[in-house]
Amino acid sequence: MVYAAPKARMACREARAASAEIGGFEFGLYGTKRRGYWLNHTSDIVKITTDLLAHPYFHSVDLSRIQRLAFGQAQFKSEPNAAGILELILTTCRSCREIVMLYDQDSRFTYRHPSTLTRTNIQVLKEDDIIGNHAFPPSRNLPDGPITWGELHGTVMDVWEEYMIERRLDIARIPRLNGMDLIRSARMF
Repeated sequence: MVYAAPKARMACREARAASAEIGGFEFGLYGTKRRGYWLNHTSDIVKITTDLLAHPYFHSVDLSRIQRLAFGQAQFKSEPNAAGILELILTTCRSCREIVMLYDQDSRFTYRHPSTLTRTNIQVLKEDDIIGNHAFPPSRNLPDGPITWGELHGTVMDVWEEYMIERRLDIARIPRLNGMDLIRSARMF
Protein backbone atom coordinates (compact mmCIF):
# COMPACT_ATOMS: atom_id res chain seq x y z
CA MET A 1 0.00 0.00 0.00
CA VAL A 2 2.92 2.35 0.32
CA TYR A 3 4.07 1.84 -3.25
CA ALA A 4 3.77 4.36 -6.06
CA ALA A 5 1.48 3.65 -8.98
CA PRO A 6 3.05 1.36 -11.63
CA LYS A 7 5.17 3.24 -14.19
CA ALA A 8 3.44 1.31 -16.97
CA ARG A 9 0.32 3.38 -16.29
CA MET A 10 2.00 6.34 -17.96
CA ALA A 11 2.85 4.51 -21.20
CA CYS A 12 -0.50 4.83 -22.93
CA ARG A 13 -4.27 4.79 -22.47
CA GLU A 14 -4.43 0.99 -22.80
CA ALA A 15 -1.75 0.51 -20.13
CA ARG A 16 -3.64 2.85 -17.81
CA ALA A 17 -6.84 0.85 -18.35
CA ALA A 18 -5.02 -2.46 -17.75
CA SER A 19 -3.47 -1.23 -14.50
CA ALA A 20 -6.86 0.05 -13.35
CA GLU A 21 -8.16 -3.53 -13.50
CA ILE A 22 -5.67 -4.75 -10.89
CA GLY A 23 -5.46 -1.72 -8.64
CA GLY A 24 -6.23 1.89 -8.10
CA PHE A 25 -5.27 5.11 -6.46
CA GLU A 26 -7.35 5.70 -3.35
CA PHE A 27 -7.42 9.10 -1.74
CA GLY A 28 -6.26 9.36 1.85
CA LEU A 29 -7.80 11.32 4.67
CA TYR A 30 -8.05 15.08 4.33
CA GLY A 31 -5.58 16.89 6.56
CA THR A 32 -3.05 14.04 6.79
CA LYS A 33 0.45 13.76 5.32
CA ARG A 34 -0.47 11.03 2.82
CA ARG A 35 -2.70 12.24 0.03
CA GLY A 36 -3.48 8.80 -1.27
CA TYR A 37 -2.35 5.23 -1.81
CA TRP A 38 -1.88 2.91 -4.74
CA LEU A 39 -3.26 -0.52 -3.92
CA ASN A 40 -4.44 -3.75 -5.43
CA HIS A 41 -8.07 -4.03 -4.34
CA THR A 42 -8.07 -7.83 -4.31
CA SER A 43 -4.74 -8.76 -2.70
CA ASP A 44 -3.61 -5.85 -0.49
CA ILE A 45 -4.78 -5.76 3.11
CA VAL A 46 -5.89 -2.38 4.46
CA LYS A 47 -5.64 -2.00 8.23
CA ILE A 48 -8.40 -0.02 9.92
CA THR A 49 -7.17 1.30 13.27
CA THR A 50 -9.29 2.70 16.07
CA ASP A 51 -7.62 6.09 15.44
CA LEU A 52 -8.69 5.91 11.81
CA LEU A 53 -12.27 5.03 12.76
CA ALA A 54 -12.36 8.06 15.07
CA HIS A 55 -11.01 10.44 12.39
CA PRO A 56 -13.67 13.01 11.42
CA TYR A 57 -13.17 12.40 7.69
CA PHE A 58 -13.05 8.58 7.84
CA HIS A 59 -16.53 8.12 6.40
CA SER A 60 -15.61 10.22 3.36
CA VAL A 61 -12.98 7.65 2.29
CA ASP A 62 -14.20 5.24 -0.39
CA LEU A 63 -13.54 1.68 0.78
CA SER A 64 -16.14 0.08 -1.46
CA ARG A 65 -13.67 -1.75 -3.77
CA ILE A 66 -11.32 -3.11 -1.10
CA GLN A 67 -11.70 -6.86 -0.55
CA ARG A 68 -9.36 -7.46 2.42
CA LEU A 69 -9.50 -5.44 5.63
CA ALA A 70 -7.56 -5.91 8.86
CA PHE A 71 -8.33 -4.86 12.41
CA GLY A 72 -6.29 -5.13 15.61
CA GLN A 73 -7.06 -7.90 18.05
CA ALA A 74 -8.80 -5.61 20.56
CA GLN A 75 -11.60 -4.97 18.06
CA PHE A 76 -12.63 -8.65 18.23
CA LYS A 77 -12.60 -9.30 21.96
CA SER A 78 -16.09 -8.05 22.84
CA GLU A 79 -19.53 -8.61 21.35
CA PRO A 80 -20.28 -4.93 20.51
CA ASN A 81 -16.91 -4.48 18.79
CA ALA A 82 -17.27 -7.68 16.76
CA ALA A 83 -20.76 -6.64 15.63
CA GLY A 84 -19.45 -3.14 14.86
CA ILE A 85 -16.84 -4.55 12.48
CA LEU A 86 -19.49 -6.48 10.56
CA GLU A 87 -21.75 -3.42 10.42
CA LEU A 88 -18.88 -1.34 9.02
CA ILE A 89 -18.27 -4.00 6.35
CA LEU A 90 -21.92 -4.22 5.35
CA THR A 91 -22.43 -0.45 5.12
CA THR A 92 -19.07 0.92 3.93
CA CYS A 93 -16.98 -1.90 2.49
CA ARG A 94 -19.45 -3.88 0.41
CA SER A 95 -16.74 -5.68 -1.63
CA CYS A 96 -14.91 -6.97 1.46
CA ARG A 97 -14.55 -10.75 1.35
CA GLU A 98 -11.94 -11.28 4.07
CA ILE A 99 -11.38 -9.82 7.52
CA VAL A 100 -7.99 -10.31 9.15
CA MET A 101 -7.49 -10.09 12.89
CA LEU A 102 -3.93 -8.89 13.48
CA TYR A 103 -2.42 -10.30 16.64
CA ASP A 104 0.22 -7.77 17.62
CA GLN A 105 1.37 -5.72 20.57
CA ASP A 106 3.89 -3.15 19.39
CA SER A 107 2.12 -0.86 16.93
CA ARG A 108 5.28 1.22 16.49
CA PHE A 109 7.10 -1.69 14.87
CA THR A 110 4.33 -2.88 12.65
CA TYR A 111 2.57 0.20 11.39
CA ARG A 112 4.96 3.12 11.58
CA HIS A 113 7.42 1.21 9.46
CA PRO A 114 5.21 -0.53 6.88
CA SER A 115 8.17 -1.31 4.63
CA THR A 116 9.21 -3.99 7.14
CA LEU A 117 5.99 -5.90 6.45
CA THR A 118 7.19 -6.69 2.94
CA ARG A 119 10.20 -8.55 4.38
CA THR A 120 8.40 -10.49 7.09
CA ASN A 121 6.87 -13.92 6.92
CA ILE A 122 3.56 -13.25 8.63
CA GLN A 123 2.34 -16.31 10.49
CA VAL A 124 -1.26 -17.51 10.25
CA LEU A 125 -2.75 -18.10 13.69
CA LYS A 126 -3.36 -21.73 14.61
CA GLU A 127 -6.51 -22.94 16.39
CA ASP A 128 -4.68 -23.49 19.68
CA ASP A 129 -2.69 -20.21 19.71
CA ILE A 130 -3.47 -18.26 22.87
CA ILE A 131 -4.43 -14.68 22.06
CA GLY A 132 -5.38 -13.23 25.46
CA ASN A 133 -8.39 -12.30 27.53
CA HIS A 134 -11.84 -11.36 26.27
CA ALA A 135 -14.89 -9.33 27.30
CA PHE A 136 -17.66 -11.58 25.96
CA PRO A 137 -20.63 -12.29 28.25
CA PRO A 138 -20.79 -15.62 30.13
CA SER A 139 -23.61 -16.73 27.81
CA ARG A 140 -20.97 -17.29 25.10
CA ASN A 141 -19.50 -20.19 27.16
CA LEU A 142 -15.92 -19.02 26.87
CA PRO A 143 -13.47 -19.87 29.64
CA ASP A 144 -12.41 -17.18 32.09
CA GLY A 145 -8.93 -15.91 31.37
CA PRO A 146 -6.99 -16.38 28.15
CA ILE A 147 -8.68 -17.89 25.11
CA THR A 148 -7.36 -19.46 21.94
CA TRP A 149 -7.72 -18.23 18.37
CA GLY A 150 -10.10 -21.12 17.65
CA GLU A 151 -12.41 -20.11 20.52
CA LEU A 152 -12.38 -16.45 19.51
CA HIS A 153 -12.91 -17.27 15.84
CA GLY A 154 -15.93 -19.45 16.60
CA THR A 155 -17.45 -16.85 18.92
CA VAL A 156 -17.01 -13.96 16.48
CA MET A 157 -18.52 -16.02 13.66
CA ASP A 158 -21.50 -16.83 15.93
CA VAL A 159 -21.94 -13.11 16.75
CA TRP A 160 -21.82 -12.23 13.05
CA GLU A 161 -24.32 -14.95 12.12
CA GLU A 162 -26.74 -13.78 14.85
CA TYR A 163 -26.32 -10.18 13.64
CA MET A 164 -27.27 -11.20 10.10
CA ILE A 165 -30.25 -13.30 11.22
CA GLU A 166 -31.61 -10.50 13.47
CA ARG A 167 -31.55 -8.10 10.53
CA ARG A 168 -32.83 -10.69 8.03
CA LEU A 169 -29.72 -10.37 5.88
CA ASP A 170 -28.10 -13.06 3.77
CA ILE A 171 -25.57 -15.03 5.83
CA ALA A 172 -23.52 -15.59 2.66
CA ARG A 173 -22.42 -11.93 2.89
CA ILE A 174 -20.38 -12.67 6.05
CA PRO A 175 -16.70 -12.33 5.11
CA ARG A 176 -14.05 -14.94 5.95
CA LEU A 177 -12.23 -14.30 9.23
CA ASN A 178 -8.53 -15.11 9.43
CA GLY A 179 -5.92 -14.39 12.07
CA MET A 180 -2.33 -13.33 11.47
CA ASP A 181 0.40 -13.27 14.08
CA LEU A 182 2.63 -10.23 13.74
CA ILE A 183 4.50 -10.92 16.98
CA ARG A 184 6.27 -14.04 15.70
CA SER A 185 7.04 -12.35 12.38
CA ALA A 186 8.64 -9.44 14.25
CA ARG A 187 11.00 -11.87 16.00
CA MET A 188 12.29 -13.28 12.71
CA PHE A 189 14.72 -10.39 12.17
